[in-house]
Amino acid sequence: MGPESPTIVIVTNFYLPTVGGITTYVQSLARELERKGHDVRVIAFPAWLSKREDDIGSKAIYRIVHELAVTAFVLTVLLKIVRLRIAGKDIVVHSQSASFCLEAGVLARLFGARSVHTFHSPIEKRTIRLGSLIPFANAFVCVSEEHRSQYVNKCRISPDTAIIPGGVDCEFFHPVSPDEKKQAVSELAKASGEDLSSRPIVLFVGRVIKEKGAEVLLEAADEVTREFPRAEFIVIGPVDQTAAQRDFVEGLRSRIGRDTHYHLIGALNRSQLKSAYQASDMFVCPVLWEEASGLVVVEAMASGLPVIASRIGGLKSRVVDGASGRLVEPGDSSQLAEAILDYLRVPGRAIEAGKKSRDLAVAKYSVEMMTEACEEVYRNVTSP
Repeated sequence: MGPESPTIVIVTNFYLPTVGGITTYVQSLARELERKGHDVRVIAFPAWLSKREDDIGSKAIYRIVHELAVTAFVLTVLLKIVRLRIAGKDIVVHSQSASFCLEAGVLARLFGARSVHTFHSPIEKRTIRLGSLIPFANAFVCVSEEHRSQYVNKCRISPDTAIIPGGVDCEFFHPVSPDEKKQAVSELAKASGEDLSSRPIVLFVGRVIKEKGAEVLLEAADEVTREFPRAEFIVIGPVDQTAAQRDFVEGLRSRIGRDTHYHLIGALNRSQLKSAYQASDMFVCPVLWEEASGLVVVEAMASGLPVIASRIGGLKSRVVDGASGRLVEPGDSSQLAEAILDYLRVPGRAIEAGKKSRDLAVAKYSVEMMTEACEEVYRNVTSP
């Protein structure tokens, strides 16, 4: 964007230490923008406050606390914007996901900033807050064609709204040789505390909640185990972020069969996660909701894994059914099990699909491509 490029202020409802797709998206974008010489500031809604809100039993009290918290957050963002403007900075506010982040971006326009907002989640209906803010943003971004269609139909955003899929570092996430895979299996075994040597590994990465399909995978694992008793199902992701999630996970644990190797090993750091992809034979994403982008899917693709995913939301654009992976009906554990079994029965088929996954990730979903597309949006909203 040149030496006079604006300061990019990324406003997000999720960021470190919270684990998830939005955190990964923001962290990757900020890192790449900084690498390219941009002045980047990330302002995140406090993770500790999100957790405290979730523990409030009364919905009425929760709503009051939530509104007070987001109001304080928006005011904090605006104060930082004002300070940057006093310092002579031109500013693009790139808000993420939540309506209150968009609100901060829109209000920042009162102080001369430009507002870009990325929608990350599917939408069921347009809220009053969202509807009142949409006309005042300079630009929007969606993360898949299916995702954009939802917002065009329900929020009347422009059909020409930019589609910028979440990108990953395809040098960091990459396929490995057989010898390197053995080392990755050893590292995953240390992280999980399980004996994984010479066993086929089916990997799931994501929040361990009903909407992400962890329960569907457990049901499929029971079916797969009848034919492949040594198959290992590794579930990576936070298991204790909320009381409801903890209850769900305990319910899963109670249902794991004695002969089913289904392991809930919690969240891993980035390096450990890379090893998990490299150690695995396939990746599964059996979500039940309209997954918009699925960055973990792209990480798996970049790592050279075939992907078995639900035929829903943006996943229909990510996975080429029958080529780079398989698409199955959401919630259908038998279809999921059969797709897993097909790759286990013919390992060469999984290897070929994994190669096609890798090629797709490099061609369409690199973090460099994502960042360049965002830069183009920034140029458009700041041009005279």
